[in-house]
Amino acid sequence: MLLKTVFREIRRSLGRYLAIFAIVALGVGFLNGLRVTKAAMLKTLNEYAARSNLFDYEMISTLGFTQSDVDAFAALSGVRDAVGSYSADMITVNKDGGDSVLKAFSLTDGVNMPELIAGRMPQSAGECVADANRFSESDIGGTIVLSDSNSSDTMEQFAFRQYRIVGIVKSVTYINFERGSTSLANGVVSGFVYLLPSGFQMSAYTEIYVTLENGGYVYSQEYDDNSAAMETPLKDLVTERAEERYEQLKTDGQSQIDKAKEKLADGQKEYDAQKADGEETGRSRLVSAGKETVISLTPEKKVLYANGQDLCFLNIGITDRNGIVKSSQDRKLSVTVTGGGTLQAFGSARPTMAENFTGTEHTAYYGRALAVIRAGYRPGIIRVEVTGPDLEKQTVVIETISDQREAAE
Repeated sequence: MLLKTVFREIRRSLGRYLAIFAIVALGVGFLNGLRVTKAAMLKTLNEYAARSNLFDYEMISTLGFTQSDVDAFAALSGVRDAVGSYSADMITVNKDGGDSVLKAFSLTDGVNMPELIAGRMPQSAGECVADANRFSESDIGGTIVLSDSNSSDTMEQFAFRQYRIVGIVKSVTYINFERGSTSLANGVVSGFVYLLPSGFQMSAYTEIYVTLENGGYVYSQEYDDNSAAMETPLKDLVTERAEERYEQLKTDGQSQIDKAKEKLADGQKEYDAQKADGEETGRSRLVSAGKETVISLTPEKKVLYANGQDLCFLNIGITDRNGIVKSSQDRKLSVTVTGGGTLQAFGSARPTMAENFTGTEHTAYYGRALAVIRAGYRPGIIRVEVTGPDLEKQTVVIETISDQREAAE
């Protein structure tokens, strides 16, 4: 009776029964497929990690590492190799003019070797290879440009303001599509690039990558045991080297302070001696400006790199013919830039005003103003003209040249 009832219910809702049966069959088949392919997937991963020589431990210290630290880790029992590396996040300019964050790594000797997909590996400090998940073969020959949104600390970590893409790579350190988080910009890392160590401008390594003598198959108990056995020795050595580096930095800093104090004391002794002998110890002079009023232009530099990023700060003064500033001459000035550059900003130190810093006109403050000129991408001449009411027009010429620091074509 029960069997008849079951078959009757199946006939009444045959479509739903077949759908449930298909879902169950699909789930069972998928599960069996995963169980069968697990060994093949692990084998593929193990071969990929071995071919790229993926690190076993990454050592990090807020004080950074020196080459002697790297040598100390390499000499530790159970360690096969230790390599120092540089890395830093940077805000870069997108093709649409927006900003995004990339993580830059230095190419290390024999550890975490990227897999080249297209192009070639970097051969000079101004070249890089880029993330295949973010860039394509069509981007080879383009440039990674650091945004002005970066802090001065970030800028100082890099040897150049832009890097030429010469290849596309995959990295063994990024198995999935996520590229991590950052404290810069929107908080998301959108991709990575690899530079030669000389592409960075750092005094210490940011991390040390360690590979073990006895590793093991990925995700195996053997690998877990071997890695766990090295955890304490590696942590102890990190702590030891960090304390040594802290003391060294402290000693170096104190030495500089002592030298400065000694120099100051010597100067004070010389001053006291001259004062006791009645000798002249100093002289100052106050000079009034002449009658004529002119515009004086003093560029910070007269040669810029034609990389679209180099800047020249142009000091503008309302002075007499001898360059003595007339602090009472707060006249409205106008700046015109032609040729291979643009006016990035123009203003003064006036604390309250209705003018902005992006226009071509601004009122001087105590006879002074400042214009910022940005170089373009083509070598040539930038001509800057400054005018003002009842003042003779003044012109300064700034040359733009090819950036020899960039990678060769």
